[in-house]
Amino acid sequence: MDMIAVMSFNLRMDTEKDGTNSWPFRREAVVAVIKKYSPDILGIQEGLPHQVAYLEEFLPEYQRVGRGRDVDGGEHVALYLKKATLEIIEHGDFWLSDTPDVPGSRHWGNNCVRMVTYARVRHCASGKELLAVNTHLDHESLNAREKGAVAIDRFVEEYGLPAVLTGDMNDTPDSSPISFFVGGNGLEGRTGSWINAAAGFPDGGKGTFHGYGRVEERQVIDYIFTTGELQASSYQVIEDRPDGVYVSDHYPIFARIEWKEN
Repeated sequence: MDMIAVMSFNLRMDTEKDGTNSWPFRREAVVAVIKKYSPDILGIQEGLPHQVAYLEEFLPEYQRVGRGRDVDGGEHVALYLKKATLEIIEHGDFWLSDTPDVPGSRHWGNNCVRMVTYARVRHCASGKELLAVNTHLDHESLNAREKGAVAIDRFVEEYGLPAVLTGDMNDTPDSSPISFFVGGNGLEGRTGSWINAAAGFPDGGKGTFHGYGRVEERQVIDYIFTTGELQASSYQVIEDRPDGVYVSDHYPIFARIEWKEN
């Protein structure tokens, strides 16, 4: 059966206030974890330009797509696509706003500019195509998260390909945006038909945000979703700490995704 490996990884932006957990102290550990699990599709969140460039330099086996969310750069929700297994057919970005083609646009109560990076790719071994989609929903506004979820679902439906969605959704599995994705409730007259890759696996209930180990009750806010043509054969919350280093304030998540047999 044809398979692709997928990782969603909130890198945590580089900020001096993180002290010994700031980017210069953990960037080598980040690369080590990515190389160990070797995803075909890697969706990152919170990547500032120098963080994105660092990964590009030390992960030459990947092709990066995606721009910063602001007019002049800012955080990325970049996709890194493994050159040996995936051919990029086209890629692009849009903003989660009333003007999705306008860089830096912000509506719906979004506290920060929020966007999506996507890539249409061909699986080299099988010739099958799929859409890789990556995002980071707002951390404060529920309305913005709901509208963002609907916008992503509508975009993927119109695109018409099997899809994998990675992201920090800033909401828990029982929330309205996540429930919408998996068909549990409707929003704006739509109901999603995504499958949560974590569903049914032992790590499915493990929290992903830990605040560098300071959060006692970790919450699940990072996800990998697939459309009906694709399904997860495994799912893991990656708790690796190379040399005792937290790679981020989130744990990366990793899934192996297969096309369903006809």
